Amino acid sequence: MLPVWVCPPVRYSWCGGYWRWRTARRHWFGQLCLFGWTWALFYHLFNGIRHLGWDVGMGFELDTARNTGYLVFAASVVLTGLAWLIAIMMAGGA
Repeated sequence: MLPVWVCPPVRYSWCGGYWRWRTARRHWFGQLCLFGWTWALFYHLFNGIRHLGWDVGMGFELDTARNTGYLVFAASVVLTGLAWLIAIMMAGGA
């Protein structure tokens, strides 16, 4: 049952809804949702790395914690933009 939840196209292809999913992801709102999901993924990744540093006792000073917070946000924005740029170029949209 796990692959059904992991891969939405497979799940929707069983009931004939794959084309609805494909249309939804190409719509501007679907693109916005995917962009937000991509940013959340990278933000969570970098904040998890930041928390690993905290687990070993690093970065608790106020200035360091604030600066690493800014760094996490900036890195997530940059990697989201880079990932979307690569995806668009691979799709032939640019």
